[in-house]
Amino acid sequence: MPKFAWSKSRRRFIDKSTGRAVRQDTLRRWINETVDGASRRTERLAELLNARTMTNQAFQVAMASEIRVGERAMAAAAYGGLAAMTESRWARVGRFVGKQLGYLMRFATELISGQVTPAQAVNRAGMYQESLYASYSNHTVLRESDSGRQYVRRVLDPGAEHCTDCPELAGVYPIEQVPPIGASQCGSRCRCEIVFEAGLSQGAAA
Repeated sequence: MPKFAWSKSRRRFIDKSTGRAVRQDTLRRWINETVDGASRRTERLAELLNARTMTNQAFQVAMASEIRVGERAMAAAAYGGLAAMTESRWARVGRFVGKQLGYLMRFATELISGQVTPAQAVNRAGMYQESLYASYSNHTVLRESDSGRQYVRRVLDPGAEHCTDCPELAGVYPIEQVPPIGASQCGSRCRCEIVFEAGLSQGAAA
């Protein structure tokens, strides 16, 4: 039996053994650990490709599978588990996956034509799954928008090295206007956070 259940009223995961909500920093740590593991796997695929123990076609198939599995997992975590996934939410996942697969096709073409060095191949393969954090964060924004929330806060990760964009993007936004995670200069490596605070309004301090 699953240890955690989703609370629709609190929009948080609940530890079924204690009845306590999972802390947001704990959930964020789990997400980042999952993302790091996924990134290491895709980097390893590129290493196998570089070593010629994997064909380009096999690399593309394996990468596409990792992308699909990762995006599905991030969406389920954002919306409250597989039971919370609806047809429209799976459609959103499909759009996220389609965008990534488009990038993968371009990457594969560049690999075949020799435009990518071995080191670049490993780095870029890892970046596909580094973007899963952005997928998770942006799905949570869609979840909260669906629930009727109007304002959110975009905050800096205090432990991250920030690009020049992110400090300027921090602040309170109407939920439909908050800059998506991953849209700043640091791209897939962005670890800024969208915070859903009770009572947040247009007049709240940035």
